[in-house]
Amino acid sequence: AAALFVGVLILWSTEAIPIAVTAILVLILQPMFGLGKLAVAFSNFISPAFFFALAMFIVAFAWTTTGLASRFALWMIAKAGTDARRIVYVFCFGPGALSMIVADISAAAIFMAVALGIFAKIGIKPGQSRFGKAVMLGIPIAALIGGVGTPSGSAINVLGLSMIEQGGGPRIPYLSWMALGVPMVIILLPVVAWVILRFYPPEIESIGEINEIHDAQRAMGPISVREWIVIGVMAVMM
Repeated sequence: AAALFVGVLILWSTEAIPIAVTAILVLILQPMFGLGKLAVAFSNFISPAFFFALAMFIVAFAWTTTGLASRFALWMIAKAGTDARRIVYVFCFGPGALSMIVADISAAAIFMAVALGIFAKIGIKPGQSRFGKAVMLGIPIAALIGGVGTPSGSAINVLGLSMIEQGGGPRIPYLSWMALGVPMVIILLPVVAWVILRFYPPEIESIGEINEIHDAQRAMGPISVREWIVIGVMAVMM
């Protein structure tokens, strides 16, 4: 088992063969190494956590490709106005809320792309702006916090639930997780934004006119049929 583990790590890190092929080799080599039957290896590999994580990555892909995630980000920024401190709060609350539905990385990437557009418009230089540092720190931290709000917020959540159940522990329902996870998110997101602003108070009071944000919203047009489909699917899933 140790030899197989080390061999897989070497193949993954060196990419001597495609990563997907290495993953399949883990299954095939288990009976060859006498670690267990092939059927057992496959049953352990194809777990409920695997399908749950796969579904959430598909949902994240749908959110980004249809433009629904970008629409959500632009809507939040437009509602915040031009005050720099309020914008920092938006770039904490937005990724935190979105990452309860889609993968953390996807939520962070969406808001970082929007933030970079704002920085370019107002002439923010990387490493020299406290406002820029506050926003760019807030986005990934908030996405990480939001990921614990629901089981579907992160693949690690689902894997953890599966391991608890397999280890003889109780089955934790989706709503029971949310009863603890959502209050944590609601409490922690404002705290994170406040702490970041204490360390990196924006050197600017306003980001200027937000006409470009409104222009971007108008350019997206009304919610498309594809976006409504994604919203409908998400509603049914929840």
